[in-house]
Amino acid sequence: MTTDAVIRKWGVPFSSVPVPGDRYREFGGRVPDALLEAWRKFGFAGFAKGLWWLCDPVAWQPAVDTWTADLELDPGPDRWCAVTRSAFGQLSLWGDRTGMALTINPVFGTIFPDDQSDEMDSQFDRDLQLYSALLTQQARALDIDGDDEVGLFDRVLERLGPVGPDTMYAFAPVPALGGPMIPENVEIADAEVHMQILSETTPRQIMANPYR
Repeated sequence: MTTDAVIRKWGVPFSSVPVPGDRYREFGGRVPDALLEAWRKFGFAGFAKGLWWLCDPVAWQPAVDTWTADLELDPGPDRWCAVTRSAFGQLSLWGDRTGMALTINPVFGTIFPDDQSDEMDSQFDRDLQLYSALLTQQARALDIDGDDEVGLFDRVLERLGPVGPDTMYAFAPVPALGGPMIPENVEIADAEVHMQILSETTPRQIMANPYR
């Protein structure tokens, strides 16, 4: 079972919020069945001490809308929802037409499209995209290197404790405004508010997807 494979890779969740019943009605048929299965098993859950989360797509939609507004991607426009995110706000998005096709790193303003529209014909193909997103994601790729070129997550976790389902680690001042990327400049912030701040201060760059 896929959920067992998630536990083998990420361990049991350290935090979980039950999924409201209306989420299944709203997203059933829109997202892969495998994601609904993960919600039933884990809830909207944080893994690896909060490094990686299964998102509530409704709660994270404002951040998604902010970062996908006016994007000009080769496959054309899509309707996006958040599937997973990192402690630093990196988002993996599902598109109704293009599948598991967009990764956004708001700290650097980098956007990585990966059109999966050729893999949308069957529920098996849709589920396979979701399995890949949950099981091939690497923890190191979710961390951010500081100015000393060493990952920040463990050091920030020790200073501040873990983020919650609606909070994230935030640099103050943000790197785009010249703020140094050191553990002492990180705080826990409301995710919706900080994702908006990042979108207003950090130029967006569409890049080739390094995770492909």
